Amino acid sequence: MRRPPLIALSVLAWTAMVGGGAQAASPPAPALVVIVNPKNPVANLSEADLNDLFRLDRQFWLPGVRVTLVLREAEDPEHLALCARLLKVTPAELGLIHLRKSYRGVLTAKIIVAHSSEEMRSLVATLPSAIGYVWRGEVDTRVRAVGEYAAN
Repeated sequence: MRRPPLIALSVLAWTAMVGGGAQAASPPAPALVVIVNPKNPVANLSEADLNDLFRLDRQFWLPGVRVTLVLREAEDPEHLALCARLLKVTPAELGLIHLRKSYRGVLTAKIIVAHSSEEMRSLVATLPSAIGYVWRGEVDTRVRAVGEYAAN
């Protein structure tokens, strides 16, 4: 059996020592934060409450105070994170949940699509009944955080 040349073994050893060829660890995904308008009268929201709100199983904050659900577009990373981390559904499944409620005539909440994080914060900040979500680093004083969900 023929032995590998000494130079090849040296290159392999050097590569292993300096980490050549190894993939750099990707940075951790940011936490997703659920936000509401600071004037929202509801103080404590559990994960189950938030799940019910985004699935529109709960469509009122209090009697007579209808929820305004602010969502990102289905392919946006924030929306994908919301579906995976909190709701445990795909964006398509969440869309079907909302569509079924609309077709059955039981959709009373308002749904708005925000096209950017800034628009999300602005809508939640100006609509007292709004609920939405942004990355942790995008929360500002115009909104109140009510839940945080890190990557699994």
